[in-house]
Amino acid sequence: MVTTTKMDSVLIQGKEKLQQAKDSGKSPITLYDALEIFSLSKFKDFLTESGWIDMLKQRSNITVIAPVNEAFGRIDPLVAAELASAKRMERMQTLARSHIIPASKLVGKPVSELGFEPTLDLNGDIVNLYMEVRRNAGETGNADPKQCILHAINKVMPLEPSPINGSVHVSNGRLILVSDVIVGKSFLEQKYADIRRKFFNDGGETKKYTLWENFTTFGLTQFCKLAEDTGLVSTLQQPHDHATRPWVIAPVDEAFSNLPKRFTKRCLETPAGRERFVKDQMSDEQQFRDRLGAYATYGLAELFSPKSVFTASNGRFVLTLANTDYRIPYWNPTYAPDRVE
Repeated sequence: MVTTTKMDSVLIQGKEKLQQAKDSGKSPITLYDALEIFSLSKFKDFLTESGWIDMLKQRSNITVIAPVNEAFGRIDPLVAAELASAKRMERMQTLARSHIIPASKLVGKPVSELGFEPTLDLNGDIVNLYMEVRRNAGETGNADPKQCILHAINKVMPLEPSPINGSVHVSNGRLILVSDVIVGKSFLEQKYADIRRKFFNDGGETKKYTLWENFTTFGLTQFCKLAEDTGLVSTLQQPHDHATRPWVIAPVDEAFSNLPKRFTKRCLETPAGRERFVKDQMSDEQQFRDRLGAYATYGLAELFSPKSVFTASNGRFVLTLANTDYRIPYWNPTYAPDRVE
């Protein structure tokens, strides 16, 4: 994560250069120009190679979520492996689309006291916005973006919490700087769809294998290691009848990246926490479907929805980028010293 000093430097220097460019009479200043002004050379190179850079030169009204240069040196090794694979161009293009919102603002129209219309990226994925609505005592009515603090975009910290729609406004849209590269749902669906196609005949043959065999083949190394550590592998291997078969919410390895410290401390650092975590991912059918419904409420849809439930020989499962502790928000204490739940 970039330091506060570095964030301030990127924003202050970029805004000064942007104002100088505007004062010089250069018109119009585009999103493409803004990448140069804010020294976002790594992101510019990424968009160029993936074929999306020209979109930032054209007349439009879009929002671009731009990672700082340092973000590209911190890309998750799992994501980096996909970008270095034979599917490099496809993966790059999908990843690039996760950073472009085809709208003039990041946040949609307010629809309730706390909620807004969903925000979609160019892949059609819902962008998870972790926001805090701040109100004066006794104030009611629909949420107002001007009263919101933006803590994270798809678990990634913005360099500027407010205004939430971005303060960098140029002729063809807005630019919002973030601390890390955003990995969207479509990127992961491509990765795991390729595994499904290769080993399971596009998903139709998962029912020939146990839950454990499915999870190891899909490469869920983190979840499988937790099951081994807690002695719960047998539950995933042994036969079950229809009434007792487990329904499992199985987090992919990417779900364990950038987790809040309080989550890792409570759920992953002690034997009791790890056992509770693994058991919490398993349930009966009703609890399983209730949890998926709660995921949707928090914008944490499982991969491959709406046809997301796989059949194993001894149970059912979904692959997800979340886990049953969905209630833990990606709250940034820099913006909210008091913990908000």
